[in-house]
Amino acid sequence: MAFLESDRSFWDSFGIYFLRPAIAVVFVFSFIFLGWFLAWKLVLVHVPIVQEICGLRKKPKRPKSETGLYSRYYKFTQNSISGGSSISAGEDLKKKHPRRAILRQRWERQFLSPASALELSVKIQIKKVCKMEIETLSKFFAYAYEIFRRYVFQVLSFGPIPQHIAFIMDGNRRFARYWNLNPGKGHQVGFLALMSVLQYCYELGVKYVTVYAFSVDNFKRNPDEVQLIMDLMLEKIEALLKQNTILTRYGIKINFFGNLDLLSSPVREAVEKIVAATCGNSEAVLCICVAYSTTDEIIHAVQESCKEKLGEIQGKSSVNLDSVIELGDLEKHMYTAGCPDPAILVRTSGATRLSNFLLWQSSFCVLLAPDVLWPEISLRHLVWAILEYQRLCSYFNRKKQDRVQEKALQC
Repeated sequence: MAFLESDRSFWDSFGIYFLRPAIAVVFVFSFIFLGWFLAWKLVLVHVPIVQEICGLRKKPKRPKSETGLYSRYYKFTQNSISGGSSISAGEDLKKKHPRRAILRQRWERQFLSPASALELSVKIQIKKVCKMEIETLSKFFAYAYEIFRRYVFQVLSFGPIPQHIAFIMDGNRRFARYWNLNPGKGHQVGFLALMSVLQYCYELGVKYVTVYAFSVDNFKRNPDEVQLIMDLMLEKIEALLKQNTILTRYGIKINFFGNLDLLSSPVREAVEKIVAATCGNSEAVLCICVAYSTTDEIIHAVQESCKEKLGEIQGKSSVNLDSVIELGDLEKHMYTAGCPDPAILVRTSGATRLSNFLLWQSSFCVLLAPDVLWPEISLRHLVWAILEYQRLCSYFNRKKQDRVQEKALQC
């Protein structure tokens, strides 16, 4: 890495000496504010209520005519203690108010005093208050997290943003085993993680996102697991067709790469429907590799190129065999034709192999292997990947320019 240290560009220095310290400062102040807010809520709201339950504070006197839980429970317990309730009164209560009669019988069996009924009513009110506080806090944290995310993206936008990011979604089954879940639950959580990652990428300005969903070799797994994944894929595709919120919000066009003939007919029909439904979108592109491998892709490109060239040379008397099929012919018939090569390739779970994924297209890209399972991937992993790309961007650009010049000299 010495040659990289000696040839740092402006964006390399900018990312090291400004971006990372700025993001660290934002994280620190966010946690300080979060701790202060939680302490304030605890002192002003929850501590007085807990003190009231434990008897550390004097309980307020409530009139018997007060409406709500206390008045009903007070009447029931008073009747049960004083013995003023008669059989006829109980039968009338059952006829007029069946639900109240059930409550009365329940409290009569437990022989609660008015003080116990008041304490229980306070506990119920505490649950309601805590639920309201949790909802308020969740809304506040969601809003604060959104503001923080936008600030981080604004800081990152000062540097170069990759046009294409590819992900190998590895670790769904290990996540399910770790949390003692069914294998299908791990894939469902992985789908939710995919939706979050797509939102982050498109908000950041990344136009192309490619995900490795299912390889050709995965068909060798347990047939029940393969069928479960196919059913989940069909379910999610139909859900996106019915409630295409993220597709319409970001204008996403969906492409499927791979040998789709290996899929079952219901899944293949659903794939064709969602591809046709999103073909008019152009703001962002999601490429899903299903039944895919680079070996299968190269074989497919060679076969299609041979079919195309065979029709061109049949009527010619002399043919130069050295230039029948060229590099451009193969690239034109690749599954990923029309998409730029990925600038970043991320494989989760810490594995350092590409598993026959985009081997042709990943000559000049940043390879990252964060030690986190795919369902656990978060914003910080994506931010770190962007910073690594910005640090190495100038080096890869020089390599690409050198390759273009070598091709021009050969021609």
